[in-house]
Amino acid sequence: MGRIVLSSGDIMLAAVLAFFITWFITNLIGVLRALFRAPAEIGFRERDLSRILDRCYMMFPREVINFRGQVYKRGMTVRVKTVRNKIYEGRLIGLNSENVLCVLTATNIIAHELDKIEDMSILA
Repeated sequence: MGRIVLSSGDIMLAAVLAFFITWFITNLIGVLRALFRAPAEIGFRERDLSRILDRCYMMFPREVINFRGQVYKRGMTVRVKTVRNKIYEGRLIGLNSENVLCVLTATNIIAHELDKIEDMSILA
C-alpha cells in the first residue's frame, strides 16, 4: 500500500479551507435562525376562539405592558408597527417572560418580540 505524503502547503490549504467552510456554515445557520424567528402568525377558526384565548392568556400572562412610557392593558385595541414596517391591528392579549407580545387580529394571532416593535398606539 502506498503512503500519502502531505506537504506543509497541503496542510495549510486544508486548514484555510476548513476555516472558510466552517465560517460559511455558521453564518448560514445564523441567517436561517433570524428568518425563522420572524413574528409568528397563527390562523384560527372562530369556533375555537375561546379555547385559543384561554391558552394565549396562559402563555402571555402579563396583562399590563409598559412600552415607551405608555401603559397598555390586556383587551385594548392596538396598532403595532414593527421594525420591518409591518402593521398589525388587534386586541392585546399580553406579554410573556421572554418579552414577546401577543395580539389577536381579525384573522390571526401575532406573537412578536417587544424589542422589535417600532411603535404601538391605542385605537379607539
